[in-house]
Amino acid sequence: MAENRPRVHHHGYLWTGPKDRFDKEALRRPPHPEPPPAGSKPELIQRYREVTAEFPTTDLPPLETAYWLIKPLALVRGTWDEAKEAAVWLGERLAEHAPRFASVRDRDISRLAGQPSATPPRNAENPR
Repeated sequence: MAENRPRVHHHGYLWTGPKDRFDKEALRRPPHPEPPPAGSKPELIQRYREVTAEFPTTDLPPLETAYWLIKPLALVRGTWDEAKEAAVWLGERLAEHAPRFASVRDRDISRLAGQPSATPPRNAENPR
């Protein structure tokens, strides 16, 4: 039966950019399935058009992790079969971007290096 299961794998995504762009939550969620009704305010219609056009292709991180899977494959920075390999990549990215972090504690590369491996592996006793 295990042969029929999809292969478990991990994707890595990376976004760096200005906070004001990150804060544009409308671009970080998929558009509503129904457009605004006729007679809506022009601003609402314009925002709906913007989100409809940009959400599928923008590299902004979506509000829900699962929505990365409907983004273009070009945004995937890596794919790993083992979570440990993905955690190493994440640790390297954290260290690479640490100088940009706001607090001194968050910029501590030695602390960041230990973060990915601090998560216990999933297993039958620890399904999370």
